[in-house]
Amino acid sequence: MSGTGDFIHEPCLNCGDTTPGRYCRACGQPKGEVRVSMRRLTTEVLEDQLSINSALPRTLAALFLHPGRLTAEYSRGRIASFIAPFRLYLVASLIFFLVASVASRFGLSAETTINGQNPETAGDTTALAEPSGDDSVTITGDDLDADSIDWANRFHTGIPVIDDMIAARAESMRRMEPMDAIRQIVRGTIEYAPVAMFVMLPVFALLLQVMYIRSKRYYVEHFVFALHYHAFAFLIFTVIIVLPDVLRPALLLIWLYLYLPIALKRVYGQGVPVTLVKWLVISSVYSVLVAIGMAATTVVAFLAG
Repeated sequence: MSGTGDFIHEPCLNCGDTTPGRYCRACGQPKGEVRVSMRRLTTEVLEDQLSINSALPRTLAALFLHPGRLTAEYSRGRIASFIAPFRLYLVASLIFFLVASVASRFGLSAETTINGQNPETAGDTTALAEPSGDDSVTITGDDLDADSIDWANRFHTGIPVIDDMIAARAESMRRMEPMDAIRQIVRGTIEYAPVAMFVMLPVFALLLQVMYIRSKRYYVEHFVFALHYHAFAFLIFTVIIVLPDVLRPALLLIWLYLYLPIALKRVYGQGVPVTLVKWLVISSVYSVLVAIGMAATTVVAFLAG
């Protein structure tokens, strides 16, 4: 294809416009070869979605090493230099929940043993042990037998439709193998968790708006902060899941713990004592809300089967 640099002279393949340029003036389609290699196609998709050649490394460096910088730059109007907040959140959450799903399936697979046996071939009264280093959890068969689901028969919401759903689901799980029931609930929880966390985003942003009501910032600025912070948290947890137990550095968890107050200090510019107080309030309230949200997600997973 003839042309110098980005100055392409060929007509647009879509609408036929002959105006020179890299993009068609009439329809906006980029000018270029249609028949390209898979490698080039993949590269173009990544460049288009993540700006991998420039914005991606710049964004990741700012996200991991400079808490609050992405939000501060966004508020200053420097948007094109970094990956868009919403896109960054979506990619980070997608990666995390994909890795978490794979990890949960692997962790609750045939590698989970019952006294050295596959749980599908061992009796219900044998101890279930999932080796996981120092954090291994042992669950006895008595904890997983049919009687362990009898709470559903004693739990009543007062709403007949919901009570009937709980009773029916409990009866269904009672007929399942204990480990199959656990797998189903865990997988269901992970399946619905992205929706739950997405719902929590505006809640987190609302907490910021309440705590920094005198900053006279628009709600969208708090929401952008929430997107950046959650994207960081998702990526950190992804790294923790991927690394083997012996390589999981405590520094990652420490950095995750310290990240929020540093980000708040950078973005909102208040003093250290005030920032720490607001950080404690935001963290405490949000932790409770997330716990409630995840509990509700588990209930939904239980009912949905």
